[in-house]
Amino acid sequence: MNQPTIVVLQEEESAIFVLARDPDNYIQGPPGPPGPPGDGSVFYKHTQNTPSATWIIVHNLNFEPQTQVFSSGGVKIEAFTQNLSLTTTQIVFSSPFSGYAILSR
Repeated sequence: MNQPTIVVLQEEESAIFVLARDPDNYIQGPPGPPGPPGDGSVFYKHTQNTPSATWIIVHNLNFEPQTQVFSSGGVKIEAFTQNLSLTTTQIVFSSPFSGYAILSR
C-alpha cells in the first residue's frame, strides 16, 4: 500500500497540509488567519418566470438599489428601472419579457 504524500507549505506562523495521494483520508491543518471583512453587500434576486412588460419587485431592502436585468439564459438586458420606494422597484420593457433581476447597493 502506498503511503500518502504530504506536502507542507509554511507561511509565517501558519502551516497548510495537503494530502496528495489519498483524497479519502484528508489531514486537517491548523485554521488560517481571519479574512478581511466583507463589504456588507446586501442583494435581492427576483425571478420573473411569466413574461411581462412590467415587473413590480417588492424587495424590502430599505434602500434604492441598483438593478441589473438578465435574460433566462444569463444575458444582461437594458431596461427602464424606477425605484418606487425604498422597498419596491419597477422594471419596464417594450414587450413582455421573462428572466431575472439582481438588486443591490
